Amino acid sequence: MSARRAILAAGAAVALSCAALGQDAGEWARRVSLAGTGSIAAADAPREQAAANEAMNELRRAASDGDGVPETLRAVAADAGRDGGVREYAVQHLGAWMRAGHDRAKVEAMLWELAGDPVAGTAAILQLHHAGGSALKGRAAWTALLERRMARPDLRDAEKATLLLVAAESGVKETLPRAKEWVADAGDVVLLRCAIQAVGQLGERGDVAFLDALAEEKELGDARGTWDNARRRLTEGTEP
Repeated sequence: MSARRAILAAGAAVALSCAALGQDAGEWARRVSLAGTGSIAAADAPREQAAANEAMNELRRAASDGDGVPETLRAVAADAGRDGGVREYAVQHLGAWMRAGHDRAKVEAMLWELAGDPVAGTAAILQLHHAGGSALKGRAAWTALLERRMARPDLRDAEKATLLLVAAESGVKETLPRAKEWVADAGDVVLLRCAIQAVGQLGERGDVAFLDALAEEKELGDARGTWDNARRRLTEGTEP
């Protein structure tokens, strides 16, 4: 099936789903169609995201090599007029398409480009991490990519947590100062856990003092177990 036919089939499926929910199926399908642009009211963002995700799933199921799937998904991911969640879903589908054995070189290049996008960048970095991370273009390029992204002042807590996990798993020690900064400022428990874990994985024995000071100054709550593991790793060299 061609990408265009897959898009139309996905739009039809979305329209049927919306009709069952009592929505204006034609208008809804038009506004979330992968072939269209723009977004709907913020209050309807979760529905738009779910419908677009369903459409992209259908696209990947129905299409094959040569149908233009990467180009279609990249267009959605890069569309500044779309809901941010839809754009991040498109990046995830790009990664899934590549991991299924399709268009690896083309998708990798698209993900590197999208990694600089203000909205879709973190999602693209995560997909590149799944694809090999520093092995793709070398450690220096990978480190620079992570440092540039982590320096953005507009990152959401969820993005920070994702970047910390990627940096820790990649062993990018250059991001340790950022992890310490975020662990001190973290209000979200997920971010706090990820930041503490990153300090444990990227730090050295001397960073035990940082963790001890953190425990005195900050209520760790549900992150206490992560703190224990990170401290043990730094002092004994054990896995977190």
